[in-house]
Amino acid sequence: MKNPEQALSDLNASIQISPNSADAFNSRGSVYYATTQYKQALEDHNQAINLDIDFAPAYHFRGKALFALGNTESAITDFKKSINLGLPAHYVRGDLAFALIDIGDIQLGTTMLLDVLRDTTQKAMINMYDTEIQLKENNPIHYLDSADALEPNLDLTAPPSLNLGQNVSKKLEPGHPHSHPSLQFHKRY
Repeated sequence: MKNPEQALSDLNASIQISPNSADAFNSRGSVYYATTQYKQALEDHNQAINLDIDFAPAYHFRGKALFALGNTESAITDFKKSINLGLPAHYVRGDLAFALIDIGDIQLGTTMLLDVLRDTTQKAMINMYDTEIQLKENNPIHYLDSADALEPNLDLTAPPSLNLGQNVSKKLEPGHPHSHPSLQFHKRY
C-alpha cells in the first residue's frame, strides 16, 4: 500500500458520508490490517459484519486480524464462514492453511498449502505462456531475436513447464536490464 494515511483519510470520509456501509468499514479494516493495526482492523471488520451479516469478505479479513492477534480458532471459523457465504475458496485457502498448521493440524494445513501453491503456479504458468504467445504473434522476429540475445539456448517453442528438477535459471549480473529477480530464463537440454 503506497499511502495508507491517505487511504484511511478517504475511508474515514466515506464512513462519515455512509455510516451504514459494510464495504467502507471492511476496506478501512483492511488498511488497518495492512499497517499492522490489528485491533482497529478487528473493530472495523466486526462493524462491517454487524452492518451486513452475510458480507463474506468481512469474515475473511476479520479472520486474518484474529489470526494476527493469536485467536486462531476463531480465525478458522471466520475463514470457513467466508467460504460458506460464497467468497471464492482460492482467496481464503492460504490463510486457512496457515491457521490449521498453527493449531497443529499439520497434515491438512500442509496439503492445503500444496494445493494453493500448485494452483497458483499453474495460473502463473498459463499467464506466462499466454504472454509468450501474444509476444510471438505481435512481433515474432523481434521477440525471437531479443530472446536469443539474452539466452541463445532459450526454448521459445515449448510451453513453460513446472519441472523444477531439470530447469536451470540463468542469473544475470546486477544492473542488467533483465536482472529483476522475478525474471527467470530456462535453458533447454
